Amino acid sequence: MERWSGKIALVTGASVGIGAKIAEELAKYGLKVVAIARRLNKLEELKTKVEAQKLPGKIYPMKCDVSKEEEILNIFKWIKEELGEVNVLINNAGIIVNEKIIDGTTENFRNIMDVNVIAIAICTREAVRLMSKSKTQGHIININSISGHDAKSIKLPFSLYPSSKYAITGMCESVRNEIMNDGLDIKVTSISPGIVKTDMVDNFNLSQDVINKLLMLSDKEVAEGVIYALSRSPNVEVNELIITPLHQSLP
Repeated sequence: MERWSGKIALVTGASVGIGAKIAEELAKYGLKVVAIARRLNKLEELKTKVEAQKLPGKIYPMKCDVSKEEEILNIFKWIKEELGEVNVLINNAGIIVNEKIIDGTTENFRNIMDVNVIAIAICTREAVRLMSKSKTQGHIININSISGHDAKSIKLPFSLYPSSKYAITGMCESVRNEIMNDGLDIKVTSISPGIVKTDMVDNFNLSQDVINKLLMLSDKEVAEGVIYALSRSPNVEVNELIITPLHQSLP
């Protein structure tokens, strides 16, 4: 990870949970992390936490709703003007809705796809434009899900969430091909965790007894997967990393 010290990372959905832990872990290795989310107060708390630990990295908290393209573009404009480049992009922001597709709302359909798919495409496009001009190897990491590989194993009604994650699986492959064909020095990694113990679990509409029986990952365990992918040698690309709790059984 030494080669990433002092480099610039952008982490979406960084206010809580997986995103916040990833940003904190990157700061431990000396990265300058632009942490974006809708809740600026939570991002400020993250910055304070990192400063209190006297970590070598730095957090730049910035408010951004990734469902709005203009706000994403403003973030990249700021990065280009103030920091010069972006070396690592962690597409983490995502939403989940506990409802059936067959009687769901169109509003929720659109919200899921806007945040879980379109925003990632926009961030990836803008990051590649900056990374392609850098002398440093770039790395794009998308926080996917096991539901993006095996939707039939998900018995809970999560609307278009699994569909959106399948889209991420396909997007990673397409972007990797495009980057290779253009001869760019950029890696693309998909990290697909099982159920993670975060605030998102509250959206599962499960009883506390059922939740207590679930085998779940911690946000730190997912963040360690990010560090693993980043710490491989420049010649090694981790295409897909599936992380689940030992003997996980999905509801």
